[in-house]
Amino acid sequence: MKKALSDKVHAAFIKRLKLLMISGDKTNEDIGELLGVSPQTVSNYLCGTHSPSLENVIKLADHFCVTTDFLLGRRGSVEFHMK
Repeated sequence: MKKALSDKVHAAFIKRLKLLMISGDKTNEDIGELLGVSPQTVSNYLCGTHSPSLENVIKLADHFCVTTDFLLGRRGSVEFHMK
């Protein structure tokens, strides 16, 4: 899927997904397996050239035990969720 999120939301998503992946010791391969996409697609999410589907945003939120609002930068702070 091409980039479909606003620039602000997309930037928040990238930042928060990277932090969650680091804190959870997850690789692009791990996330790709979870979402049913290639590691290259995950890389495209992280560099901002593509956006995940709504279904995959929900899968990520569930996997990392955060809300979709948090993942999309709408609610909560990174510091609160990273404690």
